[in-house]
Amino acid sequence: MKSVLYVFLLTSVFNAAVASDLTKEENIYEGEIELKSNESKQGKFSINYDSEVVTFFNNDGTVDAYSAYQISSIFFYDDFISQPRVFVSMQISPENRKGGNYLYELVKVGTMDILRRPEKNLNTNKIATLPLGPRVHQFDKKFEYYIFYKGDLIPMKNFMSSVFPILNKEMDADLNNYAKRRNLNLNDKLQPLILIEYFNAVSKNSLKFAKASVE
Repeated sequence: MKSVLYVFLLTSVFNAAVASDLTKEENIYEGEIELKSNESKQGKFSINYDSEVVTFFNNDGTVDAYSAYQISSIFFYDDFISQPRVFVSMQISPENRKGGNYLYELVKVGTMDILRRPEKNLNTNKIATLPLGPRVHQFDKKFEYYIFYKGDLIPMKNFMSSVFPILNKEMDADLNNYAKRRNLNLNDKLQPLILIEYFNAVSKNSLKFAKASVE
């Protein structure tokens, strides 16, 4: 009996501590969590990238904590930036961290998926008073971006030096010409993402053309 009570108290303290920590430092969203067990939970929750834990707030005042290993995907509408957001759990570590599952926001899907994770100590208080357009732009700058391509997770900061030269050569300098036509600053944090969206569009159109030729 004492051991059961001890476990119950320990679990309660853990859940309360997690909830307290998350409500102080993380935004609380309302949406849907899909678990790998095929269970779906709808309601309010918070995401903690430091612990890779999503805390779900039940209507009865209790909380459930789910690790990234247990999560398949997350969906919600973020009023702060007036956009729907999608998160996925991947067993690929950002920046050579230890093994395990990690939460990524899925920004774009294509031949190259664009994913992101927030910078450490993300604080949106300074941009909360900005109009929507500038607020979204400043918000986007507070993330580290990654490219998922051919099974590899590539930090965006390495894309221009490692992947871009290869793709540009394969496409007969088309990527570089596109960047020049659009006057893109490839040293900027966000503008290279436009280049990747262009690559995805070209890849998609090429695939459609190839299928049409076969048919």
